[in-house]
Amino acid sequence: MTRFFRSKLFAWLAFALVIIMLVATFSVRTVWWGFIDIFFAFMAAFINLMAVILKKINPVVSRMLDKWTFIFCILFLLAFIGEWIAYSF
Repeated sequence: MTRFFRSKLFAWLAFALVIIMLVATFSVRTVWWGFIDIFFAFMAAFINLMAVILKKINPVVSRMLDKWTFIFCILFLLAFIGEWIAYSF
């Protein structure tokens, strides 16, 4: 399972899913701060894609980008919870 998460196929699918999620929910997000969770998800998917592509070229940079991917995933979760609370009131 871990090999699948480190594969180029998963990285491209995650990146495409974020783009589809952005396009599908664009009209629902009426305020500027409604895009914060999408931004963090996009950054996590993009950085993961770059880490997977650069793994063979420079493994040190790939490991550093993996750390940033994790950070952006945590920020995505926090932003998603914050937006969910803000939209519910």
